[in-house]
Amino acid sequence: MPYLKLLPYIAIAGLLAVVLWYRGEMIDAKAHKAAADAALSIAKESNEQQAKAIDKLVERKARDDQILADISAKLAGINQSVAETTETITKLEKNDETVRKYLDGVVPESLRRVLNKP
Repeated sequence: MPYLKLLPYIAIAGLLAVVLWYRGEMIDAKAHKAAADAALSIAKESNEQQAKAIDKLVERKARDDQILADISAKLAGINQSVAETTETITKLEKNDETVRKYLDGVVPESLRRVLNKP
């Protein structure tokens, strides 16, 4: 029977042990949460910086694409001009006696090579 008198004290000691154990778990959980919050903050900052870098690269690509389109258009114009000039010289050589005589005369070899390119 003396054990029955100790039972409330044992129960209180057990409850106190459980409360202390849960308190320790709560402290560990808070520490893990703080570490996770710090890691999340670092990850968000890194993501923001990477998003800014991606935006800059996208803008740069758009500018580069525009530059390439402009260069392609200019090159097409140059090619068209060269083709028209070559066609005009060929027609003049075939149809104009004065031009044919000039081209048959003393034309520098370097110019003759340019004019006779296929």
